[in-house]
Amino acid sequence: MKILLVVLDGAGDRPVKTLAGMTPYEYADTPHLDFLASIGRVGLLHPVPGVAPESDIAVMSLLGYPPEKYTGRGPLEALGAGIRIRDGELALRCNIASSKDGKKLLDRRAGRKISRKEAREIESLLNKIKLPGFKLKFKMTAGHRGVLVIRRKDNKPLSDKITNTDPAYDKKGHYSVARSEYSMIVRKCKPLSKDAEPAARAVNQFTEKAYRALSRARFNKEREKRGIFPANTVLCRDAGNKIPNVLPLTKKYGKKFMIIADMPLEIGIARLAGMKVKKLSPGESAEAYKKRAVLAKQALKENDLVYVHLKGPDLYGHDSDCAGKAKSIEQIDKHFFGNLVTQTLLKKTIIAVTSDHSTPCKLGVHSADPVPLMIAGSITVPGPARKFGEKACSLGKLGRMRGIELMPFLMGLNKI
Repeated sequence: MKILLVVLDGAGDRPVKTLAGMTPYEYADTPHLDFLASIGRVGLLHPVPGVAPESDIAVMSLLGYPPEKYTGRGPLEALGAGIRIRDGELALRCNIASSKDGKKLLDRRAGRKISRKEAREIESLLNKIKLPGFKLKFKMTAGHRGVLVIRRKDNKPLSDKITNTDPAYDKKGHYSVARSEYSMIVRKCKPLSKDAEPAARAVNQFTEKAYRALSRARFNKEREKRGIFPANTVLCRDAGNKIPNVLPLTKKYGKKFMIIADMPLEIGIARLAGMKVKKLSPGESAEAYKKRAVLAKQALKENDLVYVHLKGPDLYGHDSDCAGKAKSIEQIDKHFFGNLVTQTLLKKTIIAVTSDHSTPCKLGVHSADPVPLMIAGSITVPGPARKFGEKACSLGKLGRMRGIELMPFLMGLNKI
């Protein structure tokens, strides 16, 4: 049996009045997901119990890696962007944001409108910044996202025990958790230990110089004329100073693994886990989802487990767009699952569908809520679900499962 794990990023949610008291999953017209739920087993998954996780620890958990072995999101973002850091170099995930004066934020994502040309200019300007005693490398990745890597010129290690400048996330050990409420202010980076003072100083200096460089850029003058938010501020979070030391899935299970994804984080995690990577450009169109379905079927011929990560729903959750989120789920159902699910596939494949976390539209950030989970295929025993959604899954035969239990469970099914 082959395994197909499909993760709808941030698709979990809470009931809202604008969707007739339903969640986006429950409101959406999803005949293909509902069919799978009717022939499979459903339940709820707690990606990281008791935590409103970022995608980093959530995806690591889904692959069976415990959060306590984690070393920060920054290095994985860098790895996904093609930058492998050395121990002691500091890597941070960044947002290009909009602010009035480098301090008061207008938007944490610059309106999600950064062209490829603007991204190249931003990257060029930020890489010209000079920090006394430090060297830096900045790389734009996807949309408003970027990666910053800092190292000391004397090659002494930099501590990652520093706070985030992004106000939406608090640092908890080696990972960040979403804040349900926060002020739209760029926070100062603070050292959490004495030896972290150089790292915090470097981040603060970079933040100030980045604002000055970007606010003077010609492209921001043009954005102002078009009435859109400036891309003039860099928010840093999730510092890490080494790549995690984990056992690759290929060695752990003696199987072939592959990921189909478009975001640098998931690609970085996959590389860490020893998975083959099919990197795509971000896309939510019918053609983009159809392409992913075709690639998934092809990948299953040569791999034991194929993981497909679909980003769409999470974006609408962060923008508090409930109708848009339901529509995104419908598009995935119609164009991805509609081009994927066949009786032939079901005879040979276990299909697992879940999310890496919930992004409730009410909050606009991640939450600790459990997410729907479904496992379907010829070896499963049908459960009571006739609709794939939070309420139906809460009554399912799978019960409640922790994220870290999912991969061992799926690989156990593979042996049946």
